[in-house]
Formats: sequence, structure tokens, C-alpha cells
Amino acid sequence: MSFSVVIVSFRAQTGRQFALSVIYIVGIIMQSSFTFLAASNLEIKAEGLTDVVYDVDWYNATGSKIPRHIMFMLMKAQRPLRLTGAGLFNVDRSMFLQIMRTGFSISALIRQI
Repeated sequence: MSFSVVIVSFRAQTGRQFALSVIYIVGIIMQSSFTFLAASNLEIKAEGLTDVVYDVDWYNATGSKIPRHIMFMLMKAQRPLRLTGAGLFNVDRSMFLQIMRTGFSISALIRQI
């Protein structure tokens, strides 16, 4: 993304080329934001799973399998859900903002050189 910003600033001579380049960069940002924001929303929903499972009337269930399965679900829900990108970084809103800041900082440094 940072190289795209630099190329736009150097290569866009006409207004049409500039507009197409800006649309391209906005598309890249939106594509990555859809991934990061959806993953972050999934993590937020997963944090509330233990409360929702516990609110089920599982302790008064007549079947012997239901309370056991609910207990296993509660045990599994104790570990927080974290989506990672190839095991290298967490995929969440803060990482998205950090990537955007770093990308624009790199493009500003390259433009000054």
C-alpha cells in the first residue's frame, strides 16, 4: 500500500490518473479493513459466549448428556479466541490501524527521499 501511495504521487500527471489511483488505494484499504474488522467483531462475540452458554437452563436439563456438553463448551470458551495472520500477528482493529499508520509513514519517508 505504501508503494502504491508513492507511485500515485509520482506518476499521476492528469486528474483522471490521480482519481483512478486514489480509487485503487481506497479499494486496497477497504479490502484489508473488511478482513480485520470482521475478525475483530468475531473475537468480540466470542468473548460473550461463556455468558450466553451459562444462561441456558442446562442445570435443570433432564438428559444426562446436555449438562456434560454444556460443561465442555464452558471449558473450551475459557480460552480467548484470537485470529492470527499466519501465526505472526493478531488480526484485530488495533493491528489494522498500526498497519495503516506504518504504511503511510513509509510512503511519507519514501516521498521525501
